[in-house]
Amino acid sequence: MFSDPLTIFTTMSNDFHQIMIVILISTAVIAIADFFWTRHHWYTELRMTKQEVKEELKQSQGDPDHPCAASLDCPRQGPPAHDHLGSPRHARHRKPDALCRCAALRS
Repeated sequence: MFSDPLTIFTTMSNDFHQIMIVILISTAVIAIADFFWTRHHWYTELRMTKQEVKEELKQSQGDPDHPCAASLDCPRQGPPAHDHLGSPRHARHRKPDALCRCAALRS
């Protein structure tokens, strides 16, 4: 009925070590799974929808469906106003927005 206290302590110590090993291994498995799931979820949330891609393309390059989107006569699509040194090149030769072919088509 009664056991030696040293035997009880040794048995409890071994059981405690086994429980801790199981807890640590299961925690590591959950942490690794969570890391990969979070990374996957972050990348999928970072992606743009087709509509967002179209809107960004319109903002950066203009509306591709617009009649003069690729025209060099339009000041928005023409050569840059400044070269790399900052001197205004072609700025005097550009047509104002009111005289652009696409200004007449917009109205």
